[in-house]
Amino acid sequence: MDRQLIKHLITGGILILVGMLFLFDEFDWMQIGNILQFWPFLFVIFGIVKIVTAQHPNDWIKGSWEIFIGLWLYVSLQHIFGLSFAVTWPFILIFWGLTIVAKELLPVFSEQKQEGGCCGQ
Repeated sequence: MDRQLIKHLITGGILILVGMLFLFDEFDWMQIGNILQFWPFLFVIFGIVKIVTAQHPNDWIKGSWEIFIGLWLYVSLQHIFGLSFAVTWPFILIFWGLTIVAKELLPVFSEQKQEGGCCGQ
């Protein structure tokens, strides 16, 4: 089965399920109040899907970003270990720097760059 098709089916299915949960909550058929605190994990799920269905190494970086953002949002919103946005925002700069360095140092990315591949060329 085509990876793009799988990616679209998973993404569409997740969106349908999330939409149904919100609709059920609106009609008072189901209470999802506590579930709402986990919305950042949608980014994590989409990132995992992007990595699993990756066709180019650059997709790994994009998926990693989505996972990172989802985890960062959750930790910051829920104040895990007492952390908040005011304290954790430098992690974005660090992760951004790591992805730039990884693209240059990892052979799979630098080979594609030399060949005029997907990584920004």
